[in-house]
Amino acid sequence: MISGDDSITKLRQKDLEDFPNLPELFDQHCYRMGFEAESSLPDGPWDAKFCSKLFWPVKAPPEQATILLGPLPGRLLGKIAWTLKHPKEGNFRGTLIALSRDAAHIPFVRVYVRRCLKLSSGQKAKFSSHHAYGNQAVRAHAADEDRTWMFVAARYGLTLADEVEFAEALELVTVIPHVFTNRVMDRLIEVDSTKCSTVDIGGMY
Repeated sequence: MISGDDSITKLRQKDLEDFPNLPELFDQHCYRMGFEAESSLPDGPWDAKFCSKLFWPVKAPPEQATILLGPLPGRLLGKIAWTLKHPKEGNFRGTLIALSRDAAHIPFVRVYVRRCLKLSSGQKAKFSSHHAYGNQAVRAHAADEDRTWMFVAARYGLTLADEVEFAEALELVTVIPHVFTNRVMDRLIEVDSTKCSTVDIGGMY
């Protein structure tokens, strides 16, 4: 795959074997059409980003393996509780409820959301029009746990045990707002704020 400026193109392996300079040719073609792109070849599906999202492995009914766009955990967790504007009561809880459906397939995010929902249970949720629309949807995908943890290991070097540790650390938080730091969160932020070098483990999709 070639990931450009908010665009992504899926290529066959044979295309790259026949035309090793294809990313450069692709950029030139985009420029002739008035679209400036800087393409890159991801090491694997875990390293392909589109609009600050990743292509997460999921299962669609009935147990069909597929992919679903979802946020970068390091970027999301690093800024979810912050705002540059005066916060409105209920905005944070409304966001959490929306994420409990939109990001239920994403490790670390799902346990953070569950814990914060519990801590904010006394708040009235406030939704934007976008969140209100999302709350009418019925979730049709579930995490494909085996492929998801292969994905997480390749991108972040983290495992299910790390998610358990992360959840246990969150249990020590008893009130919000709260300044929370943890080595797992630090790793997620480190990877998602830089270009990470990944290990080719093969056979994921």
